[in-house]
Amino acid sequence: MVKQKKGILVVAASLIIVSFIFWNINKGEEDEVFIFDDILPLGFLAESIPIETDWDYNSENWKLTFEDDFDGEGTEVDADKWEVQEYNRKNNDNGPDGYWKRDHVFKDGEGNLVIKFDEIPNQNGDGDSKDYATGMVRSKNKFEQTYGKYEIRCKLPKQKGWWVAFWLMSDGVASEVNGGTDGAEIDIFEGFGWHNTVYHTVHWDGYGYNHKSTYNLSRIPNRDDYHTYTLIWTPTEYQYYVDGALAWVTKGGGVSEVNEYLKISGECSTYDWFATKSWAENPEDAELPDEFVVDYVKVYSYEEGQAEEDENDTAVEEDEEDENDTATEEQEDQEDENDTAAEEQEDEEDDNDTAVEEQEDEEDENDSAVEEDEEGENDTAVEEETVEVEKPVKAIGVSSDKDKYNLGDEITWTVEAEGSGVHYMYYVIRDGHTIDSTRFLRENQYKAVADEPGVYRLLTFLIDKNGKRDLINSESIHVIRDELSINGITYQKDGDKATWTVDATGDGLRYSTYIIEDGHFIKILPYEYNNFGTHEMKKGKAYRVLVFVLDKYGHSMYKQSRAIRS
Repeated sequence: MVKQKKGILVVAASLIIVSFIFWNINKGEEDEVFIFDDILPLGFLAESIPIETDWDYNSENWKLTFEDDFDGEGTEVDADKWEVQEYNRKNNDNGPDGYWKRDHVFKDGEGNLVIKFDEIPNQNGDGDSKDYATGMVRSKNKFEQTYGKYEIRCKLPKQKGWWVAFWLMSDGVASEVNGGTDGAEIDIFEGFGWHNTVYHTVHWDGYGYNHKSTYNLSRIPNRDDYHTYTLIWTPTEYQYYVDGALAWVTKGGGVSEVNEYLKISGECSTYDWFATKSWAENPEDAELPDEFVVDYVKVYSYEEGQAEEDENDTAVEEDEEDENDTATEEQEDQEDENDTAAEEQEDEEDDNDTAVEEQEDEEDENDSAVEEDEEGENDTAVEEETVEVEKPVKAIGVSSDKDKYNLGDEITWTVEAEGSGVHYMYYVIRDGHTIDSTRFLRENQYKAVADEPGVYRLLTFLIDKNGKRDLINSESIHVIRDELSINGITYQKDGDKATWTVDATGDGLRYSTYIIEDGHFIKILPYEYNNFGTHEMKKGKAYRVLVFVLDKYGHSMYKQSRAIRS
């Protein structure tokens, strides 16, 4: 039973890696290499972090900045809000392509946006019997915003073979140098037509070698009903909600600090992995057409005091009405005032005579008050001195100048902390084992020589002069003997079998092999340390192997062989 569970997890991890690979892979191109770091495997979902920014979901401080309820005449979407794109979104050299088509996005006349999914005739003359089409709208260069509350109310589709999403995008997502702070792909939700699970995902650092992501899942009851999917994007985290209930909180690779635009989309890919139960299922098994129905999209900005401003606006309107109602009364009062003006003038002359006497008395009182204040200030000066309260020690962060080193390099960690009289005790950990430690030191910086390959961390204990304690663990640092690379795959016939050998370099390499027959996966071999293998061949069939190589630091790379025929 234990071996069975372990095998399931390994396969699940492999499949989720393949999901990101097939964004870019072109099956017809042999010997093309792609690399992906830190892919989070299915079954090991990212845990929520505590909420740091108090932007309550139901706060009255939300100010509406964008809204489309898809009412109005005609079937075309509002061109001032949306751009509708058309192109071959998911090309497949060995099967039907998945297009975005303008005529597959329309208003239904009942207050909904509809994105349709259907079969269409072959579009590019590549020999496929048909292609598939769905649609997408985006608000790029029409509406973009940093931070806020983003919400969609919609129904999931009903058929297999495609997936739908509400997401935010920025051109900065292509950057690979600043984590997610200079732009991220923020998938508020991705949903399917064949099950009740939706994905919440953040992608950053491009879609190539340095691509990274984190995600979580939500289970949707009553999939035929409308549901709301909401993102509250604050300067410190992303908060995901489903039907108003908090589902997940994450920082991604660092919260995006730039404008992002809206996207609502459907997508279809007939690549082998996409067209399985690992993702969207096979569109061949779908009863088409199918529809993704959107009731509304709303976006808000968070403005402190917004509720108070609304109350003030209402108060002004009420005051104006009251002023209009009393205008006549004021006019009558003015006439009465004019009648009594002469009497008031006489009284004022009497008041002036008295004012001179009162002013003289006030000057005498002020002179006495100054003398008393000076004496009082001198007496209480010591009492008014404030005593500064010392903060207990608190670890803020650990930094290093890079996250990847070669053998023999010197690693330098710097610990940032607040508190008085802080001392530091350091533990250097390599591959889960302590290899060095110190007594308590005054220095907040520690250096170690990378004399062996592995994954290094620095665990730091802190203590201040009052005995208060804290601890902090650094991020992983990789010390590498050999960079991961795949130099080639030898793949050849041996009678009625095929054999393969992988030539790769790197530390602690493991290999997982996908055997492909006539363009379809027929077998997945889990990760093992052997770089070779064999498989049976059927007469008249074409074969190739797709090999994933994983090093001890979690870096992965894959390469596919040339095709051979039995």
